[in-house]
Amino acid sequence: MASLLTQAGESAPVFGAGAISGLQSEGDIVDFEIKRAKVINLGRRCTMTRQKGKGAHMRRVRWMHWCAFLLMLFLAAPVGTASAQQATGFYVSAYTGYVVPQNMNWDVTTAGVSFDVDTDSTGILGFKVGWVPPAAKYLALEMDFNYIFESNYGPTTVSGVTESGDIYLSNVLFNLLLRYPDGRIHPYIGGGIGWSYFNIEGFETVRGISYYTSEDAYSFAWQFLAGIDFDISPNLSVDLCYRYYGTDPSLLITDIEYRASIFTVGLNFRF
Repeated sequence: MASLLTQAGESAPVFGAGAISGLQSEGDIVDFEIKRAKVINLGRRCTMTRQKGKGAHMRRVRWMHWCAFLLMLFLAAPVGTASAQQATGFYVSAYTGYVVPQNMNWDVTTAGVSFDVDTDSTGILGFKVGWVPPAAKYLALEMDFNYIFESNYGPTTVSGVTESGDIYLSNVLFNLLLRYPDGRIHPYIGGGIGWSYFNIEGFETVRGISYYTSEDAYSFAWQFLAGIDFDISPNLSVDLCYRYYGTDPSLLITDIEYRASIFTVGLNFRF
């Protein structure tokens, strides 16, 4: 993560989420403020822009959720009654839902400081490809791609420093499901492992002055799943799923623990 001072052509230390929290004395904080003085006005303008855009962003997320849900209803409505079957083979699925994060835990490694950061709920969109082996119809294998929309965190104040901003996550996971194959209703449980791309953009505010920070990281990710798959035709089914998701990205000087409950509704198409 390059600081704005570095972009302006001046030499500067590398800053990141939780950087100010790692300063050891008042003199360090004063030096820090002097070096970052050139970005004070930019930081304030960015803060005002982010606050103005927050409401519009949440309205766009809700609108996308309703569009996806109505599209699923439109596709399912003319199908009619499904016949009971034992579906095997390949399928694809699109889903959307609601993400309820727990408070993120931040561990500033250079200062030995650990604290929780409030994190807002947000939305998710995903796509997956799956396979039910004909010889093992009680199992399903999936490759799962999803994007967790912008989630606001903070403001949280620790040692006189206020942290606030946004996070975004993109995930690729491989799931193994244990499912009931017969009839029209297929309950299932399972788990998945994979990778997460974690991006954080925010502000650290000390003594009324805000400093912009931005970092990203790849990290191991995992999830537990439980749900019900309803057949609505020989080739279509509606999927209701709960996921408990976690990832632990390591930034420059801060280790983050992210956990979330995710509720999704999806539409599966079997080949």
